[in-house]
Amino acid sequence: MISPGLMSLLKNTVAEEKRYPGNLASILCRQMSGRHLAVYKWKKRLHCGPARPKRVSDDMVMADRPSALFHWVISHPGGKIDTMWKDCMPADVDDDVKHLWYHDLHWLINEGLVLLFSDGTLYAAKELEKKPAKKPAKKKSKKKAAKKTTEAKEEIKKEVDDQPAEEPNEAASKDEAPKAEEAAVVSPKEAPAPDPDSVPPEEK
Repeated sequence: MISPGLMSLLKNTVAEEKRYPGNLASILCRQMSGRHLAVYKWKKRLHCGPARPKRVSDDMVMADRPSALFHWVISHPGGKIDTMWKDCMPADVDDDVKHLWYHDLHWLINEGLVLLFSDGTLYAAKELEKKPAKKPAKKKSKKKAAKKTTEAKEEIKKEVDDQPAEEPNEAASKDEAPKAEEAAVVSPKEAPAPDPDSVPPEEK
């Protein structure tokens, strides 16, 4: 009892959300956060739990039971919870002691130190630590290279400025100037007398 236009719109919306559920994921994350569930990313997928994963601080000291459970999870990543109980919990324990073991695992999960997934696998939150990126090191190397080039340019400029400038030979220029003037100016007494044979007859 739906119109053809609404049916086609519904089919397109469902197909788009199946292909990329970005809008639906944001709505679900807000709803879960409002119900005090932490949303985090694990292996490129979003998960929710009672707390966000975190690392164990160096100054934290655990009791024997939670320490045994936590070290088992670290040494067996992706291990099943049933296998953990068989390896860690003694076989001849009563219900009260089992309740204490369950309470310790519950504390590790609520603190975000251990991740328990719906398929029964356990992971330590220590694995969520990201390796330091190498991009800042590349930027530093580029900056160092730029500094080296600028320092080299400054040294070259200093060497050029420190070199003595070639002074013109003023003495030679002063000596040559009077000689040129003496050659150009000739007194009438020293001028040679004209040859009478070379004088034309009209002037005679």
